[in-house]
Amino acid sequence: MEEASELSVGHWLASGWKTFRRTPRPLVGGAAIIAIVGVLASLILMAKVSILHQVAGYVISYAVCPILGAGLCFLNLRAVRGEPAYVSQILKPFSHFGRVWLTSLLVFLICVGVPTLLLIPSTVLYLMSGLSMHEMEFSPAVVFLVVPMIVLFLKYSLSIYAIMDGDSTAVRAIRQSGRITRGRKGKLFGLLLISFAAGMLTWPFWRGLRHPQHANADILIAVGSLLYVVYVLVVFPWLAAAHDTAYDSLCRAAQEPSAGRQRAIAAHGNVS
Repeated sequence: MEEASELSVGHWLASGWKTFRRTPRPLVGGAAIIAIVGVLASLILMAKVSILHQVAGYVISYAVCPILGAGLCFLNLRAVRGEPAYVSQILKPFSHFGRVWLTSLLVFLICVGVPTLLLIPSTVLYLMSGLSMHEMEFSPAVVFLVVPMIVLFLKYSLSIYAIMDGDSTAVRAIRQSGRITRGRKGKLFGLLLISFAAGMLTWPFWRGLRHPQHANADILIAVGSLLYVVYVLVVFPWLAAAHDTAYDSLCRAAQEPSAGRQRAIAAHGNVS
């Protein structure tokens, strides 16, 4: 019964909030770094000063930000397990950049590539039937393309957590994510929906920032900045800790060997 309660969205959120209240500084610090880097990348891409600026913006967005995201997973996981957590730990993935980035790339290719390949036969049939590309946008095949993408994403979404939770290869981390999420995708989807809904707090800020010609851009940025600060200082670190709690509890339920979890157990044993 206790194990079942640990595998609920409510428990993950409550435990994430408890972790946030216990160790707010490293969690907020890590979230703030990612938020600042994300805004910086957007500003560079929006400037369009030169091709070099565009390249720099894309490098930050698609090379640096995923690595920092993995670092936040590592930092928060230590906090969830009661281990010492420091903001500087967000930089740990850079020490094995290749494995982390390769894991992210493989998960992306699986989630997008596999459903796209499955869609090719139906696309050919629709084209042979004489449908235009505009009509295909609203065909059932395109609509149903989203479903396998979501399922695959939920299945492999914990791969980055696994790669940061011990000495693992990209393939082993992806397989581990597939094992521990078996039968739990619905609950992960619930947590993902909550995170998505909370992320809407940042919409006014990004809307005003990316569309400065909008009539109400100044108001959107002003009001959105306040909401964005609340999101970065409270909501984001709390929900990030909740996701780490989900990974940790799913590993325990699946009895997955984890170097990080064994280290945490040993540390608690030494303390007691």
